Amino acid sequence: MNCNTPTDVTFSFSGFAQRGGRTDHHADGWGIAFFEGKGLRHFVDHQPASTSPVAELIRRYPIRSRHVVAHIRKATEGAVAASQQTVEFGAIGGLTQAAVLSAAIST
Repeated sequence: MNCNTPTDVTFSFSGFAQRGGRTDHHADGWGIAFFEGKGLRHFVDHQPASTSPVAELIRRYPIRSRHVVAHIRKATEGAVAASQQTVEFGAIGGLTQAAVLSAAIST
């Protein structure tokens, strides 16, 4: 989600998280990253987003951000583990960037 002003994403995330095991079969983990000003917050969990205590924290956290990246995972390859929830970060042109990668990670 990208917005021109900081926007409350609690409602959108609450519906999105239900797809992680309750209303869809993508129950093998999830992740979210969002900016608060120039700071970046990043949360991942291997549990289904619909029942995850970490997702419950996010549903209750008053996120107001211009940029949010979230994903839910269905494990077609690789283990069900927090290390498989892949929101990646980097700097391009001095600006922090976040992106979701859909790939198995070998550790």
